[in-house]
Amino acid sequence: MKYRRFGKTELQMPVFSCGGMRYQHKWQDVPPGEVPKDGQANLEATIHRALELGINHIETARGYGSSEMQLGWVLPQIKREKLIVQTKVAPFATPEEFLRTFDQSMKYLKLDHVELLSFHGINHRQHLDWTLRKGGCLEAARKLQREGRCRHIGFSTHATTDVILDAVNSGEFAYFNVHWYFVNDLNWSTIEAATRLDMGVFIISPNDKGGKLYAPPKKLVGPSTSWTGARCATTCWARPTTGSPATTPRASTSGSCSKPSNAAPSPPASRRFYAKPTRCCGRRQ
Repeated sequence: MKYRRFGKTELQMPVFSCGGMRYQHKWQDVPPGEVPKDGQANLEATIHRALELGINHIETARGYGSSEMQLGWVLPQIKREKLIVQTKVAPFATPEEFLRTFDQSMKYLKLDHVELLSFHGINHRQHLDWTLRKGGCLEAARKLQREGRCRHIGFSTHATTDVILDAVNSGEFAYFNVHWYFVNDLNWSTIEAATRLDMGVFIISPNDKGGKLYAPPKKLVGPSTSWTGARCATTCWARPTTGSPATTPRASTSGSCSKPSNAAPSPPASRRFYAKPTRCCGRRQ
């Protein structure tokens, strides 16, 4: 497995994550006895296989129904230092409701802390206000952080770019989960802003919303088979950035295509794709 520095958190994150949204039994909380044994066995096999492959980032949310409860039946059996656990809790109008919801998450997970706590779905300005205002949910999350119940605070989002930029530029978050893909790069400016603030960048559903890469259509597969290495390398370098290797040391060019010996010369530093995100979670959040 390959790992990347996850911004200012300093965590070494695997480039693939094990997301807990799709292998839960139901989207609602259910009595433990309602979870089928074979379904739970499949979940536990998935976790153990992920760890065998070096995928130690386990990601879930209070909004994922029975996911946290089911993970709580397997995660406590694993050496804690082997795991990077992330859960997500929605912003609420009152910090008390946010804290109660977080407490329920931890009871289900049966853990004393999570490495990553996200505000789940800062999707519009009211959510952002509930989070950032004086006496809001962020202050409650900072309390949890001081108590050692979460290590790093971030957010996930399906918002418009302007709302995401305001959240990033607040300087209050260590990382964020965001939509960005080669087939839809509308939120690129938010990733540039996050890079300047040394935030971790976690791409939501690159294999699905990024073009259903696990089952690509002929329209996508056909042209790609005829590309030469030089054309592919040029494509990987196509996006200009305002940074350079000296000003953006955190970024990575991993995952880009290998340049053959007869390829065109490398473009100048200002044209290289230094901020290319490498986070992969493989599902919606």
